[in-house]
Amino acid sequence: MKQRSGAGRHDWARAPAPAVGFPSLPTSKHNGQSQIAPVAVVDPYEPQRRMRCLARVDFLDRECRAGRIDHAALEAGREVEKVFERMSRISGVGQWFQTDHVDAASVAELQSLIGLERAFAVNAFLNWLVKHVGKRDTRLLWLVLGERFSLALAAAAFQRPGTRGLRYMRDRLADALATLADARAAKGRELRGDGRAVHGR
Repeated sequence: MKQRSGAGRHDWARAPAPAVGFPSLPTSKHNGQSQIAPVAVVDPYEPQRRMRCLARVDFLDRECRAGRIDHAALEAGREVEKVFERMSRISGVGQWFQTDHVDAASVAELQSLIGLERAFAVNAFLNWLVKHVGKRDTRLLWLVLGERFSLALAAAAFQRPGTRGLRYMRDRLADALATLADARAAKGRELRGDGRAVHGR
């Protein structure tokens, strides 16, 4: 997996901690201390400088912190998450991964829930994913970033259980995100939250 340079919020080693220390963050059943970690953010008083703070981290954050994906791949994953989040309430969308395209019933639901223009944009986004990473890895992205499967559950869904299957899924996911990051960088493409592609700036 290629690693690109670029400081992200998980490149916090050289970012100083606040002089007064970190405030304590509230925890709950679904947000434990294990999900809280230091990150680097821009100092609001000195934009040229970064400082360390505490934040809740999720799956993509943890993969980035462990060095399995870089900042560009993390950002590509975030864009994928945004589109999948808007698709998660639509029944039948998961069936898309068993066919060549979104079927007519799913498109009709998309049209009624998010509007005709956005429905076509989501469909185009899914086809863009398949074009760059293939249908198998698009399904993996959907399971992990859309359905919020753990990698172990995703490995089982692909009939690759065990430690080797988990490692295989992690590598495939990292490669897929790196490929999407490269595709976005090469074409100057940004994906908006509604899945629409914007070329250049």
